[in-house]
This record gives sequence, structure tokens and C-alpha cells, in this order.
Amino acid sequence: MKAVSSMFQQFTLGIEEEFHIVDPHTRELRSHVSEILAEGKTLVVDDLGSRRDIEHIYTILDRGTSADEQLRVWRETSDVKAVVDHLIEMTMQNVPCEVIPVALAAAS
Repeated sequence: MKAVSSMFQQFTLGIEEEFHIVDPHTRELRSHVSEILAEGKTLVVDDLGSRRDIEHIYTILDRGTSADEQLRVWRETSDVKAVVDHLIEMTMQNVPCEVIPVALAAAS
């Protein structure tokens, strides 16, 4: 029984999703993200209620992700504390002012 349980500790399982964009006319895969998004913005974004999602995608394409920003800070400083400080700073920029005193009181 011990051999069986140790076998299961040697690996983990996960699920991976992969999405493809298909041209509605030719049914071929599409790969030009900004072109697809520009078309989608005029075709079905509002019908699907996806305008905010599309705008967020544009933001990611323009600025990169939080992970990209963390890597930039790491490359500039080679300091994990600087990366964490940057994450805290970015998080606090998005926290409403009335929440900060409550959060600080809970932390102490």
C-alpha cells in the first residue's frame, strides 16, 4: 500500500485549456489578435456583453500582465523585496481609500 501512495505523490494532475479563434466565413484558424479584436468590437461585443473583457484584453496587449511587470522589476533590481513592494504599491492604487483604514486595523 505504501508503494501505491508514494507513486501518487510523484506527479500532479491539472487541466489545461486552449482556445482557438476560427474565421466564421472560411472556418480557418485566425492568429492576428488585434485584427480579430477590432472586428469583434464591431460585430458581436455588445451582443455578447463582452465589451469590458475586450477592453481588458487591449490593456493587456498594450501594457502586458502583472507577471511581465514583476519580471521587469526583478530584472532591474534582482531583489524579491522590490518585487513584493511593487506588488503592494500596484494593489494599493486600486484599493478604495475608505477600505485602507479597515484593512490596516485588521492587520494589527
